[in-house]
Amino acid sequence: MGYDLRITRADCGVNGASLPIEPEEWLEVVQADPDLELVGSMGPHFVRWSGESTLVEPWLDWSQGSVFTKNPDQALVTKMIQLAASMSARVVGEAGEAYSIASDGGVVLEEPDLDPAMAGAPRGGLHEALVEVEFDVGERVADPWGNPGTVVGLDPEADWGLGHITVRYDDGRELTHMCVAHGLEPLASL
Repeated sequence: MGYDLRITRADCGVNGASLPIEPEEWLEVVQADPDLELVGSMGPHFVRWSGESTLVEPWLDWSQGSVFTKNPDQALVTKMIQLAASMSARVVGEAGEAYSIASDGGVVLEEPDLDPAMAGAPRGGLHEALVEVEFDVGERVADPWGNPGTVVGLDPEADWGLGHITVRYDDGRELTHMCVAHGLEPLASL
């Protein structure tokens, strides 16, 4: 589970088959960019990006005429926009929203044009995925495997509303989970 962002030429970001980015074209872009590295063990078009990112291993992959990733941070979205420009394409999310770079270098979210009949209807999208978390910083939690830890960071608006919960586990590890699917339980309720 995750939120897909795609580099595509298609009107709809879900499938790039109508105006495809060919796999050979993607590989040419990868070879020309020193920050992209092919990882053959993950598939013939899978790459890791070595740029500054909050993600442990930011990645991109080609499939069905478009290049995609899941749950990108702002740095990877910015890289995707730059790559899209080099391929005469654009970056689009699952809800049809497009991403571009503002004059100040920030990422701009462009809402999709809605059919007037759909105005007011609920839509998905990273920018609308805010969730409430049932615990606060300093509280004790356990992950789905029962490993106890303490919440040391909480930002429900990070990554366009997917949110971050940072937990320092009793064994010293510190991991960040997405708020939307964290699987953490307050220890008091266990």
